[in-house]
Order: sequence, then C-alpha cells, then structure tokens
Amino acid sequence: MLFRCQTNLKSYKFPILKIIISVLIIVILIFRDKIFNVTNKPFQIIISIIAFIVTIFSILCIYISVAEIMHVHENKKNESLFNSIIDKSMCASKSIDEIVDLARKNDIVQFVIATDKGTVRAGASSDYKHSKGIFFDKLYYINETEYKQIEDFKNALATLASEGMLFVYSIDDIVIEKNR
Repeated sequence: MLFRCQTNLKSYKFPILKIIISVLIIVILIFRDKIFNVTNKPFQIIISIIAFIVTIFSILCIYISVAEIMHVHENKKNESLFNSIIDKSMCASKSIDEIVDLARKNDIVQFVIATDKGTVRAGASSDYKHSKGIFFDKLYYINETEYKQIEDFKNALATLASEGMLFVYSIDDIVIEKNR
C-alpha cells in the first residue's frame, strides 16, 4: 500500500500524509547525529547504512504519493463528469447499432452517454500483449458491468435508449458535435 500506486483514490489525504511523514523521516535521518549522538564507530556505520536505505524508501514513497495525487485529480474530474447530468441537447444522437458497431470494430473505445438518470460510461476494452502486438480478451461494458457477448451489451444499451437512440456526449474523451 505504501509502495504501490493506488489509482482509485478519491481523496488527497492519504498521499499528502505519506509525503509529510516521508519528509519528516528524511529530516530526522539527516540530523540523526545531533538528535541521537551515537559515538560508537561501528554502530554509526550500521545506522548510516540503515538511514540510507530508509531514505531511499522514503523518496520512493514521495514519488508514488505524487503519482497518487495526480490520479486523485483525474478521478475527481471524471467523477464530476459522470455524476453530472449532461443536457441531451448538447449530445449527438446515435443509434444503438452505430454504438455497437463502433464497439465491435475497436478493441478499446469509450462512450459517455447522457441518460435521464445521469451519465453512463460504455464501450469496449481489451488486454494487450506487448510481445506479440495483439489485443485479446475483449469485453464490453456499461459503467462497472462487463459483457463478454456483444448481444448482451446491445441489449443492455437498449435499456438506456430513447426510441432506439442514445445521446452520446463524447467518444474516447472527445466531445462530439450534435450534428455528427
């Protein structure tokens, strides 16, 4: 938890607390001779080695915490978008078949769809194998629900549609114009 970047955080408290504690540890280790006054030479060497290792881990913790702060910022931005109700007049009308076709043709794609109840994320995602340069294990999703079969995805989209049409605000974070 300390040395692994948590990408799903929604609060700045934990990363900032980790930074403050890490900086305090580094300061204490820098001034350890004045604070503890150890005179035994072999013991000083051992303490210096331990202090060096703890300092490296503290710097790593600060680095990870900065990354977590950036993730919190993104998560808050995304949460505000997905919790807001987007005016359907700002969206392009797309048929369910158009959305399903785009999801079928693209290994990774995300749509932000406006509904009466709020904003919905839908799309397709795949894993990628760098060594072979291929996508695999394609899934379709609507918010947190995943679908292995495109027909299940299409049926779930139908529950969000109004007269067979979906109001799409953006595709892959690119806001689309109403007449497109």
